[in-house]
Amino acid sequence: MELAVQREGYAAAITDSRVLAVIQSGSIGRLAVAYIEWGGADSQEVIADWHLIEDATSAAAFAKVIRETPRKAYGWNSISNAIWKAAEMLEGNAYEGTSRV
Repeated sequence: MELAVQREGYAAAITDSRVLAVIQSGSIGRLAVAYIEWGGADSQEVIADWHLIEDATSAAAFAKVIRETPRKAYGWNSISNAIWKAAEMLEGNAYEGTSRV
């Protein structure tokens, strides 16, 4: 239940017209985003791999993946390895941006 609420919040946020307006008003007018979940120390799972968000259609496609992909992570929360996974994803993606967060 909690995971469904969390995922719905992310999906709703990325498709919100106000969020899209901010994304489109940036110097590039788009952003690349991925969504991972983690559990135990050996469970960091990519739920939605890198997507380029530049309009309502691309945002809806990303949100659909977040909403529909089953939970893959298992175990208790271990944030340290999730941070390592995120850093690897930032370094190893196909997008070159002005900021990596």
